[in-house]
Amino acid sequence: QGRAGANVLLRWIRRTRIEGDSWQQLEVPLGEDNERYALRILNGATILAEYSATTPVFPYSATQQASDGVTAGFSVAVAQVSARFGPGPWKTLAVAP
Repeated sequence: QGRAGANVLLRWIRRTRIEGDSWQQLEVPLGEDNERYALRILNGATILAEYSATTPVFPYSATQQASDGVTAGFSVAVAQVSARFGPGPWKTLAVAP
């Protein structure tokens, strides 16, 4: 939710790598010791900033954007981090100017 230059609230759906086939639970099991995510703020292929999160929500304020050098639309890449394997596949979302 939001646009570049204003407060943005990013949300994503957590996935699992282990025991995720059952439809019996409301949410899939984590499959990791800890829930962790790596986030990258991008301008094209250039990484402007990197953050981490422990829930699938990340508030990205207008103040943070200015500090990171965001001047127009930008992209956010998110990967779930495994203690054993490191970051998984990155998913990227464009945030409109």
